[in-house]
Formats: sequence, C-alpha cells, structure tokens
Amino acid sequence: MTSLISVAAIAALAGAASADVLTSERPFYDVKTETTASELTGSSARAGFTRDVSLVDVASWDTFGDSSNVVMLIDMAALFGLSSGSAIDLNGIAWDVTINTVGASWLSEARMEITDQAISAGLGLTVGIGNDFAGTGTFTSAGVLKLQDAGLPDLILADGILRLEFWETFDDVADEIDAFLNGTLTLQSSVPAPSGVALLGLGGLVAARRRR
Repeated sequence: MTSLISVAAIAALAGAASADVLTSERPFYDVKTETTASELTGSSARAGFTRDVSLVDVASWDTFGDSSNVVMLIDMAALFGLSSGSAIDLNGIAWDVTINTVGASWLSEARMEITDQAISAGLGLTVGIGNDFAGTGTFTSAGVLKLQDAGLPDLILADGILRLEFWETFDDVADEIDAFLNGTLTLQSSVPAPSGVALLGLGGLVAARRRR
C-alpha cells in the first residue's frame, strides 16, 4: 500500500550543486549546465516567498509509481496563506538533504519527483547525481535555484496541491527500502500563480537510466 502523508503545516536551507540535478519530464526538459545557484542572475532577482518541507527518515523504495513508494501531498496554497484550492506557481527550489543508502544501492539512485497532484507537470530532483556508490552523503544547493535560470518552466499547481514521490531510478531489491532521506526541501513561489498561465500538458515518463 502506498505510504500517503498529508502535510498541512510544514517547516529549510541553503548550500552547491549543479543544475543538472533538476530535470523536467512533463513535457521533456533536461538541464546539463554546471551552474551553481549562487552564480545565477536574471530571474533570480524576482521576489519570492519560501516554505520548507522537512524530511525525516523518508524511505526510498522502488521505481516510480510503485505502490510501496512514499508519497506526500502538500497543500502549498494553505502554507502560503491562500485559500485551500488556490493556484500556486513554484519558481524556485533549494535543498539540504542527507541520503543513507541500504545495501548496494547508490546515492545517485534516490530521486524526488515534484509534481502537481495529477502528475501532469513537474520536475525531478536527484541530489546525489554522479555519486554512483553506496554510503552516506549530504547534498546542499547554494541558495534557491530558480527554475527559469535552470532552463525549466515554473511549476503551476492549479489546485495548490504539491505531490512528492520518493523513488529509485534503479531498484536493487523489489519491495525493499533502498535509502533513507533526511533534511529539508525548500520551495519558492511568487504567490499567487500568475493569471492566464497555460498548464503544462501530460507527457510521458522517460525510462529510468539503469546501471551498465
């Protein structure tokens, strides 16, 4: 059964990761630049308000969509002081996350999928990208990374609900925990969502990259 956590009131962070930890697959976007958040300009100057999501021993189980995976549904509209159901735009993200792998699972395999509730638009966050080995690692961003600066569109939540799914890009053992995540995920919004914004259409998930 899916572990479903409804978060109403949540408690972030700062720190230096490359922008290629962020990808958007609905529709397809892929960021490969090695720009740190502290070097970003342009849309970085836009005013924004942040809210933090605390991660406490969140288990990372299997591949995307598996019934064992932990899913969080977060009322971001309420967190930003708006009426429940109000549209919200998320334009920035920051993280300070420690991953502890289990068994032979790699740090680079733990991933967070950050989407709207319908999974019709969103982005993926792989904080341990490039760390193709087991163990413990702490990964931080150098402040808030603006999505537009990373070449990604803002994430529009039509109903104000954010969906977080924690999953593995390679499942070492089915129905077993591959890693635990602790720390903070920070989300930024201009509050409220700009009017007349067209929602991104549903796109397919790319196949998870597997070990060779």
